[in-house]
Amino acid sequence: MRVTTLALALAAVAVPRAVTAQPATAQPVTAQPVAAQPAATWADAPAAIAAGMAPHADAIRACGVAAPRRLGVIVYRERGGATRAAMPMPPVGARGLTPTERCLGAAIAAIAVPPLPPLLERLSFVHVVTAPGAPAPPADPDLTVWRDPAATIAAVVDPAAAELAACARAPRTLRLVVDRRRGATRVWLPAWQFHDREGRGTTPPRQKAIKTCLAKVVRGWRLPRLPRDLGDLHVAVTIGE
Repeated sequence: MRVTTLALALAAVAVPRAVTAQPATAQPVTAQPVAAQPAATWADAPAAIAAGMAPHADAIRACGVAAPRRLGVIVYRERGGATRAAMPMPPVGARGLTPTERCLGAAIAAIAVPPLPPLLERLSFVHVVTAPGAPAPPADPDLTVWRDPAATIAAVVDPAAAELAACARAPRTLRLVVDRRRGATRVWLPAWQFHDREGRGTTPPRQKAIKTCLAKVVRGWRLPRLPRDLGDLHVAVTIGE
């Protein structure tokens, strides 16, 4: 039999073996890393307040408050250094706290807030309770220049360091309160820090002179108007060092 060239060519082609599909090796699936969000600080007070209040919105509503309702919140630094939140309670006298007030007090106390900056010992703000899904109230325009309360206060305190030290004559911690009265911002000195050490509530002549000198310096400060819902800032300044 004659073998044709085509037949020889076909015979020379090796028949490939059947290929059996192998199951793919399962690769472990890991979650994509999520960039950590920076923790809120009082350098952005609205963000710090929102971050602290949001997780407790339902607990506050569960106390039975009708929306919208304005609640005062105090943020303060304890003697141990921890920063806490509390609700100012009305002078209830013999009647005691109502179940709603007790509920709100516990809900506010559970709020986690960032540490206050060294310049601030306390501040207060108003939280507006809204219905679920309701939009937040519009921001106060005055909040723009008070977004970082400590920086706004430091802008007038730091340039006056030499004048304050000259009044004090010796190192001390000066306490000031920044609040809003009749639509304007005021700065004042709590009288108790100048009282005698015996606790009689009187001011010795030397302390009177220091207080008068400090008050004259403070009167020259011009701070922007405080927002309606942020204020009562308690300031601690070390002077005379």
